[in-house]
Amino acid sequence: MLIHVVDFEGSSRCGVIEFGIVTLDGDQIIDTRTSLCRANAPILPKDSLLHGIRNESLENRESFDTCEGLFFAMRKNGVFAAHHAPVEDGFLSRYWTVAPSTHVELPSNLRRPGSWGPWIDTCKLAKEVWKGLESYSLTELVKYFDFEPRLKEFSSKYCPEDRRFAHCALYDALASAMLINLIRSETEWEDRQLIEASSSGNRSSSAQSQEEWNL
Repeated sequence: MLIHVVDFEGSSRCGVIEFGIVTLDGDQIIDTRTSLCRANAPILPKDSLLHGIRNESLENRESFDTCEGLFFAMRKNGVFAAHHAPVEDGFLSRYWTVAPSTHVELPSNLRRPGSWGPWIDTCKLAKEVWKGLESYSLTELVKYFDFEPRLKEFSSKYCPEDRRFAHCALYDALASAMLINLIRSETEWEDRQLIEASSSGNRSSSAQSQEEWNL
């Protein structure tokens, strides 16, 4: 099963202004994608301070809603993953309210109409596997597990030169992919177990700014 680890930068106000995708086949990265996207409304200064994206850098970019085919195709051939997946699910649902079919099936009690799931949620899994940590934000988990050296290597290989730090979409997607592989190695869970542990009790959430979610 392919796992498409996604991360979005943006807010409910301006929409998705950057996406990052890391596709895993087993524990191997087989594809990455990232792009800036035109904002639906001006980016607030406080948000620019967080992710480093400014309005002038998006003037000639296409809107995220032109990426419909890409995300529909990924859903059909794999499963999505994210750190605190309800945020990413909320972004996708705001653009395309009817999620396409997927070959990944879950018991009826874990299905959510209108969701782009089932998701693998690295935040929820981290809370299950590593109980008692002070913080489960992606930034803090990267520090706790000393991911920085490997992330630096990955970002140099895959990320645009000016987007190689926390709160850059592909950088954060790479960090989430590393969490998936670490969770697999420590638990020996199969993909379906990751999905079921992530889906049980999940609730949908509308898209908020990344700062609000402390990701």
